[in-house]
Amino acid sequence: MKDSYLAFFEDLDDAFRKQFGTRTLDLNIIGYTALALAGLPDRGTKDVDALKTEALSDPAMADIVAFLNDEFGKGSPGALRNGLYLDFVEKQIPWFPPRPKFGQVRKLRCITVLALNPADVCVSKTFANFKGKHDRGNDRKDVLDALDQGIVDFADYLRRLDETFSVYEADAAAPETFERVMQFVEKDLLPNYGDGKIRLNYQRPNWMKNL
Repeated sequence: MKDSYLAFFEDLDDAFRKQFGTRTLDLNIIGYTALALAGLPDRGTKDVDALKTEALSDPAMADIVAFLNDEFGKGSPGALRNGLYLDFVEKQIPWFPPRPKFGQVRKLRCITVLALNPADVCVSKTFANFKGKHDRGNDRKDVLDALDQGIVDFADYLRRLDETFSVYEADAAAPETFERVMQFVEKDLLPNYGDGKIRLNYQRPNWMKNL
């Protein structure tokens, strides 16, 4: 499946070069696609999530974003050719660890494909899954699959998760979300992936516990 994603990016790069010549673009890939690029097997996902970075939010980039949506977004010619489509995610939506880590996957003629570090992907998927009262889509399964298949080291994931809580304490969804995430770690993850030594260090503030 990784080859299918790379073929999609090569098609996108070719179309981009024909439209914009020497202009260049970084595509910051997040979500399941970032895990697939790191080696997680295919589960049939069609959307390729790309973070709408500050650079892409600049009005000067509006023509590029519009072109990519028209030519490679859902229902587009590029989507029909490749069976995959580009889906821009607003940067304020995912809960990422501080200073999220992106690594280069492929440098093409105009497009540089960067993917979010798998541990950081799993942190964002953990929070996304537990923001509501019920599990969301495949997020929980993706985290467990990434751990089971060695795509993500549990200690690294736990460390990045620990670093993330304080970043979102002021969010209205934090109290309930944090409680559910911490229960997930304590009941489902530590017994199965822990070594008896590592643990979650974050402590919810008293005001949050008393709600």
